[in-house]
Amino acid sequence: MDWTLAIDRNRAILLRIVAMLAAMAEMADGAMPETLPRHRHSAVRRILRAAESALRRLIVIAARRIVDIPPPVGVFMYGLGCGETGSKPSRKAAGGNADTPVPPFPLTDPVKRFSFAPPSRSPKSFPRITVIGLSEPTPVPAGWYRFPNDEIDARPLCRRILSMGRALGDIGAEARRLARLQQRRDRTNAKAVRRSPIRVGPPPGRRARRNHEIDEVLADLHGLAMGALSPNSS
Repeated sequence: MDWTLAIDRNRAILLRIVAMLAAMAEMADGAMPETLPRHRHSAVRRILRAAESALRRLIVIAARRIVDIPPPVGVFMYGLGCGETGSKPSRKAAGGNADTPVPPFPLTDPVKRFSFAPPSRSPKSFPRITVIGLSEPTPVPAGWYRFPNDEIDARPLCRRILSMGRALGDIGAEARRLARLQQRRDRTNAKAVRRSPIRVGPPPGRRARRNHEIDEVLADLHGLAMGALSPNSS
């Protein structure tokens, strides 16, 4: 298995997807918009969750197979922290939000929550009980109905995109960070500590109907990461 080729190929695809997400989120030159319409926010979040999961698996492969990986040559995407070759990725957002720190990319999958309770559903109507001639209809509270053009706080979403861009700019550094994390976990005897960065079951963001490029990338990287974690792989 040519692990270097697999890493380079999938990193190039993820770089393109992150640039697309930045454009969808209206992050011109890395600047964070304050809000986004609900429909655009939801579209970005659906792709971003799968992209983050794919990047985690790419880092697992790099940590297990190739530790010292040079950053890509001449990569600069919307000021996403993926600087030119030889520059150190910034921990702060570019553009008009230079004081906003970019969080480190999460190296482990979120814990899957198990519950046998039925899923909660928001009511689609509001009861407006009235007595004709005696009372007026109860006014609908503000924010009860959700509309596609409602403005949603976009800053947490944009920080996740910036974090992905910075991690893709230096996969080798992320791989070494994961290796150090795994060493600390291996030294810990507590049974409650999860040893593997990949959780059991389908990866976060996996969709049964693959209607976007990231779905195929996530499926391929999940299989490669599981093979890299196998003690008998080569």
